[in-house]
Amino acid sequence: MTSNRNVQAAAAVIREGLARFGEEVAFDLALALNTNALLGPSLYGTEEEQAAPRAELLRTLVVRRQDPPATEQSEAHPATTLEAEVDTWEAKCARAHAVWASLGTEFHGHRPEVMAIEWDRDRVVVCIKAASLADWEFWLGAAGAPVDADTRQTGYAQLAFGERDGVPVHLVAHDVPRLLGEAWHAAREPYFLWGRIYDLACPLIDCDGNTWHYHGYRAQDSIPLLQKRDTDEPCALASVVLDAGPLTPGKPPATSTSTAVAGDGDTA
Repeated sequence: MTSNRNVQAAAAVIREGLARFGEEVAFDLALALNTNALLGPSLYGTEEEQAAPRAELLRTLVVRRQDPPATEQSEAHPATTLEAEVDTWEAKCARAHAVWASLGTEFHGHRPEVMAIEWDRDRVVVCIKAASLADWEFWLGAAGAPVDADTRQTGYAQLAFGERDGVPVHLVAHDVPRLLGEAWHAAREPYFLWGRIYDLACPLIDCDGNTWHYHGYRAQDSIPLLQKRDTDEPCALASVVLDAGPLTPGKPPATSTSTAVAGDGDTA
């Protein structure tokens, strides 16, 4: 055994603290502390002294602190795959919320066609009721839809998908299918491309201010071929839209007016 009565006292204290692990380990731990000189000298030499209150034992028991070697520094637990996925998801939702707040502040209440701007977890949904195709064109740009974005009809609405600040934006535009149909019938030579109606009978102006004309020629895939003013090289409508689109209609040629005047003169 040992002559150091602190072992018994330490065992009692340890037994109390480690009761859930089993009492048989308490004395072994106290003995190990003494063997390694981690306990102070014997505190009590008589039976009366050994009967001191437990609070006094706790106050006088000395355990020396030993810091772990510098080489045994604990490393941070790396994030699991699930934790990383949760962090990524929360970051996406936070970005979507910021875009939703920005769109709401900038446009809601200022554009009469807006029905709702909703934050839907990691995306934003914009619902409008277009009064004209100008509203549709505006929101295609505001939603970040590329000029070659495929749009599709569902019921009485036209859908488009864009991206704003890295956040997906879904555009639901009510009445646009009807407006597109009206524009198709109103055009002299209509052509539908990527959610827009182009009247090929009119000059088409690109974003750089260049004017393009259609002279009746088409590529093998039936895409209309346009020519820039003062040039002879044809270019597919789709390529022009991708490079400098979307295109806006210019003033239609005054062919009918000139013909009418000439006709009136001939009749005279």
